[in-house]
Amino acid sequence: MDDQQASSDFKMPYWKDPVVRLALLSAAGLLLGMWAARAPTDFTGELPLVGSYIPQKVTAIYLVVLGPIAMAFVSIYLFMLASWLARLPLAQQTLGWTNGQRPIVAVLFVFLALLAAIFSIQYFTILAPHDLCATRPHFDFLWKSVDGFAITHCMSGTDEINAHGPYYFYPSIIQSWGHVAWPLVTAFFLAKTWRVWRANTKFAA
Repeated sequence: MDDQQASSDFKMPYWKDPVVRLALLSAAGLLLGMWAARAPTDFTGELPLVGSYIPQKVTAIYLVVLGPIAMAFVSIYLFMLASWLARLPLAQQTLGWTNGQRPIVAVLFVFLALLAAIFSIQYFTILAPHDLCATRPHFDFLWKSVDGFAITHCMSGTDEINAHGPYYFYPSIIQSWGHVAWPLVTAFFLAKTWRVWRANTKFAA
């Protein structure tokens, strides 16, 4: 009886809940990615710990192009993680939170979805073929083809990273629409994660 009472009184800190911890790390990663995209000359392109093993530098251009895709897959993994934790024995007891903490987690998921959307918008606002940088933003890439052109970062002082940047793939319109779709996928799975997490988390008074 005492063990059951102690278990029911357990309150897991934010940083020990696997779902919330990954969401916090994802938010931090998106914020760092947005900083790197807006300060491309300050970001060396070498990732911590593993940078020396990756021959291609992950410049601000790659972060903007690939970041929203990575975040979509992270959101899918968050949903899978929350669903898996819900099936564990004593899940209701080991994920104890107070009712006052529930809105904080909801705000975290909303904030994460907004960050993913803002990150994706940068594809249209700071990237373009070199000759089109002066006419940004380029939301017209949703219906205008730029197949085969090099993707350049249009902020000043980016000649070095632009020299080794990727190219728009064919058809580029699909690539552009992907930056509309990826944040929607992220928001969809974050909403599903929130519902699973809320339904399977014990909230104390």
